Amino acid sequence: MISNSEVGLAPGMAELVAGLVRSHLELWWQGSPDAPRLGRRYSLREKLPRERRLEAFLDSAIADLRSYAAHPQDGQSSQIQQRLLAQGREIGVSVFDLEPRQLDALESFRFGEAAGEFARMARRYDPAISGEDIYQASRNVMTMNILQYLFGLKVEITPSIFAYSMLYPYSDNYLDDPDLFRQDKLAFSQRFASRLINQTVVPANPTEEKIFELVRMVEGQYAREKFPWVYASLLAIHAAQSRSMGLMRRGATPFEADVLGMSFEKGGVSVLADGYLVAGDLTPAQREFAFGYGAFTQLLDDQEDVEMDLSAGLMSLYSQTAQGWPLDRLANLTMSFGRRILAQIDSFTVPGAHDLREILERSVNLVVVATAGRFKRFYSRPYLREMESYLPVRLSFLDRQGKKWERRKLSLGTLLEVLA
Repeated sequence: MISNSEVGLAPGMAELVAGLVRSHLELWWQGSPDAPRLGRRYSLREKLPRERRLEAFLDSAIADLRSYAAHPQDGQSSQIQQRLLAQGREIGVSVFDLEPRQLDALESFRFGEAAGEFARMARRYDPAISGEDIYQASRNVMTMNILQYLFGLKVEITPSIFAYSMLYPYSDNYLDDPDLFRQDKLAFSQRFASRLINQTVVPANPTEEKIFELVRMVEGQYAREKFPWVYASLLAIHAAQSRSMGLMRRGATPFEADVLGMSFEKGGVSVLADGYLVAGDLTPAQREFAFGYGAFTQLLDDQEDVEMDLSAGLMSLYSQTAQGWPLDRLANLTMSFGRRILAQIDSFTVPGAHDLREILERSVNLVVVATAGRFKRFYSRPYLREMESYLPVRLSFLDRQGKKWERRKLSLGTLLEVLA
C-alpha cells in the first residue's frame, strides 16, 4: 500500500477519513432498531386505484420506449420526454402524495437534464457501454449533482463529474468481480494507485486504458499543485476499495473483520471524493455531509445486493446478518441512520434545501421497504406487513411491475438513453 507520505499529497487525508469513520460509527450505534413511523398509512381501498394509475403510466412508458427503440424518429425522443414528464408529475401527486411545491423544486434542481446530458456523453465516449452501466454511473452523477446544488454551484456535467462517474463501470466493477483472481485485482490496484500519484504507467488492457484516460480528464480540470485534496480523495477511495477486497471471504464470521467500518469507509470516501471533484475543496460541514451520505447509500446498496453478496461470499452488514437473523432490525437501523444524515441538508442555505430533504427521505423509505419486499425471504412476515402499510401501493404490485420491465428487457438505463 502506498502511504500518504510517499504520495506527498494532503497528508491529513488518512486522519480525516479515520475521524469520519469513527464519528459515523458512533452515529450508527445511536440509532433505533425499532420499526419507524414513515408517515401516513394506506388502506387496501386506497392502494388499488393508485396501482391502476401507476400501472397505466408504466405501461404507457414501456410502449413509448419500445416504439422508440425499434423505430427512432427525429423529434420523437423530445415528445416522449415531455409526455412522460407531464404524466410523471401527475403520478407524483395522485399516487405518491408529493406536494406541487416539492415537484416544482425538483424541476428547478435540473437533475433530470444533467442525467440526460451525461447519458449522451457516455454513449459518445464509449458506444459499446451498456444501458445498465450508464444507469449505474448516473447514480453517482445524481449524487454529485445533489452536492453541486447544496454547495451553491451550477448543476452541470463537468469533466471531473463525467470522469469519476464513468470510473464505476470500469474500476469499481473490476474490483468487485468475484470471478477475477485476487492477484489480478491486486496488480491492477497497484498500477491504478501509481497512476493516481502521477507516475507514468502503461495500461495492461483496454479497461485500464479507459481508466487512465478518465484520470487525465480530472487532471485537465484540477491542477494537481492547486487542488491536492482532489487527488488525495481519489487515492483514499482507491485505498478503501482495495481494502474492501478483504471482505470477499466466504464463510467468515462477523468477528473476523470490521465489516461496518470498512463499508462506511468505502461508501463515505466515495462521496467525499464526489465532493472534492465537485468543488475542489470542502468546508468541514460539507465534508461531514458528503461522507455520511456516502456511508448511508453504501448501506442501501448492501441491502439491495444481499442475495448476490451471499452467493459470491462477499461480507457486508446485510449478507452476514442474513445468515442467522431476519433483516428487520437492520433495515430499521439503516433508516434511522439515514434520517440523521439527511437532516443535515437543512443546514445548507440554498433555496429548496428543505424540499430536497423531504423528497430524499420519502424516496429512501420507499426504496428500503420495496427492497425488503423484493427479498422477502430475509424479513419476517409481520415486519413486511407493517412496512407495507406505509406504501401507497402493495409490495406484490411493485414486484409484478419489476418483472414486467425485466421481461421486456427494459431498464432505467434504457429510459435515460431515450430521454437523453
